[in-house]
Formats: sequence, structure tokens, C-alpha cells
Amino acid sequence: MIQFALLLLLSVLCIAAAENDHDKFIRQHVIDKMEEGDCTTEINRRNIKNKAGKCKEINTFILSNKSAIMAVCMKGEPYEVIVNKILTSMTKSTTKFSIIKCKLKNQKASPPKCQYVGTRGQRSIIIKCDKEGHPVHYQGDNSTTL
Repeated sequence: MIQFALLLLLSVLCIAAAENDHDKFIRQHVIDKMEEGDCTTEINRRNIKNKAGKCKEINTFILSNKSAIMAVCMKGEPYEVIVNKILTSMTKSTTKFSIIKCKLKNQKASPPKCQYVGTRGQRSIIIKCDKEGHPVHYQGDNSTTL
């Protein structure tokens, strides 16, 4: 009986310690300062990978603070985008943010050998916000190329 209670407690603690979508968004996309040449270092430091645990092909960093990104959820304009053949409600910023788009140099690379090249831009951002007004997904920016 005690073993079962300990196992149950451990399970609850593991679930509570899991990274939520908002924290993951912040870890993967928000940084105060960064240069284009910092992509590889930041992506490795933040342990950013794709869903399969491989090198993420593209990752965008928003050079801002959490509160400015949260403001997009509250004051941005509605934006609809098709994701996996489903029309999905997003939010587009009404102001431009400095961003750095990091692109994987070698598509065949595997962690920890992921290397990136960065490109800086000024763009409106498109994000998904949860019901509490927290950003939870970076959809893109207002350009098709950067």
C-alpha cells in the first residue's frame, strides 16, 4: 500500500514538473538580446528540438521580453490560418518585433551536431494564445521569406 502511494505521489510530481505550453513557448522563442551568430549556441543551450527529438529545421527568436509578447495576446488583431487543414484562430501583433530566424545548415545533422545560421528582421508576429491570454505557439511572421 505504501509503495502504491509513493508511486502515485511520484506520478503527480512528474506531471506537475512537466513544461506547459506557455513555458515551452518562452523557452523556444523569447530572448532579450541575441545576434544572428548566436543561433547554434542558444538552440543547444535551450535544448530546442523538433517533436521527433531531431534538429529543428527553423526556430525563430523574438528579441523582446515576456510582457511585450503577452501584450500581443491582449491587444493584437485576430488572424486566421490553416493548420493541418483546420482553420485556426491566431493573434497578429500590431507592432513589429525584432526577430532572428535560425535555419538549420545541414538537414542531415542530428543532435548535438545541429548548426544554424541566423537572419535578423523586423516583423509583425503571429502567435496562438491560450484562454488565459498566454502565448503558446509561434506560427510565424508577416513575411514568407526573411
